Amino acid sequence: MKTNFIYKSQKLIEYVTSIKSIKKVDIYSICNTTLVINPSDTDFPKNFILGTKPQSNKLILFLFRSIKYYLFNFIRCILYVQTLIYYRLLYKKPELVISKKDLFLDIFFLVDQIIKDDEFNDKYFISLYPVLTKKSIRCIFIPRMYGLNNNPIKLHFQLINFFRIMNKSNSFFLFEFELLSFKDIIEIFLYYLSYPFKTLRLLIKEKDRDDVIYNHSLIMDISNFGLDSFTRYIFGKNIAKIKNISRIYSWSEFHALERTFNYAIREIGKIKIYACQFFINYHNYFSTYIHKIDNINNCAPHVVLLNGKNGFQGEEGVEYRPGVALRYSKLFSYEKTFTGNKIVIMGSYSVSTTNNLLKLTNQISPVYLKNHPAVPLSSLNKSLINGIKILNNDIYEIFSDTKIVVGTFSGALLEAVACGISVIIIKTDGELLMNPLTDFGKGKIWNMASNEEDLTKCFNSLIRFREENITEIDLISNWYRDKFFIEPTEINILKAFELC
Repeated sequence: MKTNFIYKSQKLIEYVTSIKSIKKVDIYSICNTTLVINPSDTDFPKNFILGTKPQSNKLILFLFRSIKYYLFNFIRCILYVQTLIYYRLLYKKPELVISKKDLFLDIFFLVDQIIKDDEFNDKYFISLYPVLTKKSIRCIFIPRMYGLNNNPIKLHFQLINFFRIMNKSNSFFLFEFELLSFKDIIEIFLYYLSYPFKTLRLLIKEKDRDDVIYNHSLIMDISNFGLDSFTRYIFGKNIAKIKNISRIYSWSEFHALERTFNYAIREIGKIKIYACQFFINYHNYFSTYIHKIDNINNCAPHVVLLNGKNGFQGEEGVEYRPGVALRYSKLFSYEKTFTGNKIVIMGSYSVSTTNNLLKLTNQISPVYLKNHPAVPLSSLNKSLINGIKILNNDIYEIFSDTKIVVGTFSGALLEAVACGISVIIIKTDGELLMNPLTDFGKGKIWNMASNEEDLTKCFNSLIRFREENITEIDLISNWYRDKFFIEPTEINILKAFELC
């Protein structure tokens, strides 16, 4: 079964590559939702691998999905302009004088979290900043504002608070709105109007089931497309014109908005883009991997820096290098105890996935929930979280008193194993499994379940093994730590960022 899945996954990559090779390369094909194959944004990878053939009238589907696209993204256009106006009115920091010595970081800004904390504290590159301070290197952030409210009234208060915090921060920022012109806004609006019709150019002649699945997904995904891919493209073109910027270190999960940003810079500029993949990846998260065709089509970064030794692709034209696990410094100072008692559900980015985890674990007690930071508790099923204690502290504090973690689609599962915690991964029938672990240690420190009966068996088996084989559990956890994480020492950071 696993060999068949790997074969179909490789076939998916080859199929998408063949389409990218024959279709016109432009902004519309670079950011097309179906061709990006992000499992969070499109069902194309799942349907392709599972062989789910759709039945629908393409013309009717096109009309319906296009109308939905225009409605959703028209609202986004209005909110984008609102954000631009508030930036111009509220952001009071002096204009940046950029030096060649400055280091640029392109990262997500979790707006709600910044407002909640009443200050800006980046956690993506947290171990980097003391080194930059020591070397007297100024860091300039290129923000991707994430989590802006879709309600104009709520957005009003959100932006007031956000820009108030930005103004008082000692950090330096280069917002896309600083470089945005009226001409750029018109260009974005024209891209918005054209996208559904430009998508039709990517349709192919249907020779087999795979072609039917692809064409259906192409039309279905029209309404899944977000305006930010176009706004980031315009921003990339503007930032490429700034003379003193030679390198940008970009937090990269290779989403559509990152591809268009790269495409714009490589199209007209000389800036070198370093894609920082300092996170735990999954084999099935197809969109994060950068391939030769992406480099040929000019949307790939110049260099990919990795979180650990695992993950090197080595494709022609794509330069992978060892990076550093900046977000995981606590892993290397964590002291394993093997005496924890808690059973912890590790919430996913997906609300439905987290609700499913809660439902399956309702027979096990006591259970605790560590919710995903980007998912509000109010969005979860209230009846399922009723009576469950919510954990808000750092996961390494949680691990110190935990014996087993249950979850799916969460990099924290690999962190747990690296800390000597046993893990159960929940597989949902009809969905692609997002498993960050390898076969090493399966049945010993981790296992997989798809229903309540499986969950109970896995739980009892893993608990029994860890009680009788602590030494082997320790060895397995060390293997995962050394394989997937590069310690963020000063020497490793200087080497990864070429600051020596």
